[in-house]
Amino acid sequence: MPIDALERYKLIFEEHHYASDFRIKIVTGWAVMYAGLSAAFVWVYSVSKSLTWIITAAAAVITALMWLADVRNRAALRASKDVGAEIEQCKDTVPEHQRFFVRLKTESCFLTHSFAIDMFAFVMVLLLGIATCYLFSRNGVLPQ
Repeated sequence: MPIDALERYKLIFEEHHYASDFRIKIVTGWAVMYAGLSAAFVWVYSVSKSLTWIITAAAAVITALMWLADVRNRAALRASKDVGAEIEQCKDTVPEHQRFFVRLKTESCFLTHSFAIDMFAFVMVLLLGIATCYLFSRNGVLPQ
């Protein structure tokens, strides 16, 4: 039994919503992990300064892992946008003024969510790497 275009459109809209919600959960989890690691850093600094570099190294690894989770989720977002836009191009499927995916596909601006997440992850890994090297070489002593 074939699925009509409007039913496919509803399904792909739900898939896009699911993938978008998953991205929000990834970014939220990322922020929560940073908050936990910052508390861990303060505790480790007060207990054993020489081990603080472990916290910044862990933060760099977590940054890379969360970035990879987002990259993996991008395929679902991209696929739902492509399929949704293709369904909207069919005649009499969705009125022109109500088309959602066609508007998403027009990437007139280079600043996308994916680009912003890529830049954030790159800068954080770089800074956390520098902090790890600094803390390791100084035995955890921060500048006064």
